[in-house]
Amino acid sequence: VGPPTDPAYAARCADAVRAAPPDVAVRIVLAGPQRLEAAPLAGDVLVHASRFESWGRAVDEALVLGRPAVLAPSPFVAERVEGRRPAGLAVPDAGPPSPEGPLWADPDVPAALDAALVRAANDAAWRRACGDAHRHAAAALAGDGPVRALLTVWNDVEHAARGTHPFVLDAPGTPPCAST
Repeated sequence: VGPPTDPAYAARCADAVRAAPPDVAVRIVLAGPQRLEAAPLAGDVLVHASRFESWGRAVDEALVLGRPAVLAPSPFVAERVEGRRPAGLAVPDAGPPSPEGPLWADPDVPAALDAALVRAANDAAWRRACGDAHRHAAAALAGDGPVRALLTVWNDVEHAARGTHPFVLDAPGTPPCAST
């Protein structure tokens, strides 16, 4: 829990654990001070309920390590984790989440965050399914996938604006080439 220089934050976290339902509280371990790089993934579930960081390295690490996650609704995180581009600014605009996907919780709605944390602690089947889905999502992002996705969007925009496709996207596994 946070750096050793922030005992007030650590105390607030300990109070929150004590206030949790008993069946949840017994499953929470306060890991104590961690290096910044290790802290987000010190537990079994990544909780990334930030209003201000729309996507960070911890989300990618959770995918690669197959960690289930409770996440704040962000279109960027939703695209990264579930491979979809929400139509609006909130994740629900994109349709219902998949049953094996992350739990989305608005950090400004304490009851929603509480419910997501209780489910994350109590639902072992969801944790396994979400972890597996995250490993699968990470595999899809490996290699040239992100480059190909970016160039596909770029081609779509150029085609809508100018009627051209500036990039030739060959078969997967071959590098995308600029058209001539």
